[in-house]
Amino acid sequence: MEKVLDFKSIELVDVAKMLNTKNTFKDIVAFEVDKFGSKSEKQLSPLRIEALILVQCIQGETKVIIDLKEYTLKKDTLLIIHPRNYLMNTFATEDFRANMIMCSQKLLEDIVPRLTEIGPLLLQQRSEPTIKLTEEESANFIKFYDFIKNMLSGENTSFFKRKITCLMQSLLYEIMDYEYIRTSIETRRKSRKQEVMAKFILAVSENFRTERQVSFYAEKICITPKHLSAVVKDLTGKTASDWIERYVILEAKMLLRTTDLTIQEISNKLNFTNQSFFGKYFKHQTGYSPSEYRHMDI
Repeated sequence: MEKVLDFKSIELVDVAKMLNTKNTFKDIVAFEVDKFGSKSEKQLSPLRIEALILVQCIQGETKVIIDLKEYTLKKDTLLIIHPRNYLMNTFATEDFRANMIMCSQKLLEDIVPRLTEIGPLLLQQRSEPTIKLTEEESANFIKFYDFIKNMLSGENTSFFKRKITCLMQSLLYEIMDYEYIRTSIETRRKSRKQEVMAKFILAVSENFRTERQVSFYAEKICITPKHLSAVVKDLTGKTASDWIERYVILEAKMLLRTTDLTIQEISNKLNFTNQSFFGKYFKHQTGYSPSEYRHMDI
């Protein structure tokens, strides 16, 4: 496999500058995508956009890779991409069209201040980022999209930010309703555990490059390591350490496959004491040395 270079991390403000031309609001963008890739199977460079991204496929089909896992979007499918996820698009049919909304992480924290409410959605969408919408749900999403897009193309009035924030908040609750309908009563009763899990996942995504001890994350969310480990194991079947390692290895894989950084540079970037220790850690988790993985045809 030919290595793809030039991994990029993009701030939402850069996207907003190109799209929100009539106002200065840089925390939400909404636009229609009519070519989310190419008809060939040629892979494009991966991106990491520091934003929550909602993609509603309204026609055709496309394939996207999120954190090295491929997903297919067809009509009436909603894709939720979280901040810090890697995104790469590999294929789209000629008739593909989608509505896309991006919301900055800063605004997202203002919109949904109570993690108890967003926690179940966060946890679910980390493991399964697509939702198959009914015709009614799809139509409702389009109404929200049109309203938000039209407002963003209008004037920046005194209450503009409050209005757009309330709209985005309503849309997220609408999506949570989709998930709630599909969730069993037993799962709903686990809301407190899901809140702990969601806080843990957020903390790991922000700190895994420098912190790999369960005790660090337990202290950060104000519970004991034993309690954190029990909650994570109960909800996911994996240990807290497994989740931390998963983030470390995923980052290492992306850097090995999508950049020309040396193994030493990747080791430093992930805060390993030396290249040798990084190599042993990576091989223990994957069965391959970093060099072997980098040159594998996959």
